[in-house]
Amino acid sequence: MLKLTGGHWRGRSIQTPKGLSARPTLAKVREAIFSALGDWIDAAHVLDLYAGSGALGFEALSRGAGDCVFVDRSRGTLDLIRRSAEMLDCRAQIALRGGRLPGVIRTLDVADPRRFDLVFMDPPYEQSLVADTLTRLAGADRLAARAMVVVETRHDETFALPQGFETVRDKRYGDTRIRFLLWEATPVSESETQ
Repeated sequence: MLKLTGGHWRGRSIQTPKGLSARPTLAKVREAIFSALGDWIDAAHVLDLYAGSGALGFEALSRGAGDCVFVDRSRGTLDLIRRSAEMLDCRAQIALRGGRLPGVIRTLDVADPRRFDLVFMDPPYEQSLVADTLTRLAGADRLAARAMVVVETRHDETFALPQGFETVRDKRYGDTRIRFLLWEATPVSESETQ
């Protein structure tokens, strides 16, 4: 179990995956992220990629986000997120999408026209997934104008920043590095992301 750090569910717990591959964002890092985001969260459409426990998405909902889509490849992990949402009585505010990232981004509910204001991305470390995920996210035309993308990596992980993204904040917390990327470009076509 993991406790939420702020908002109207502060101190409430959510389910967490078991095993060595589970790596929920530390409480002090979550607090720093949401302190930096400030009003960016209010009524935001949120996308939590590589969701794991869903801690970042649930923190956003707790602090006033409108809704959150959680994406993870593990059905078991998505079931934990669903159970957490039921415990917090927010099932109507979430959607769950399964599939391998970054490829599954292009299939995110074609019938759902919403664009995301805030995206959290915490891919497995040392697998070089960040640049490809950002490129596919931009190409899917699902980012709102001036969307914020918060990327968590190991402190020493580097990646090429795709066109249209600008780093507006870059902070290290121990072995973790958090980058805040502002999306300011006209979306690229899906064919350019393949």
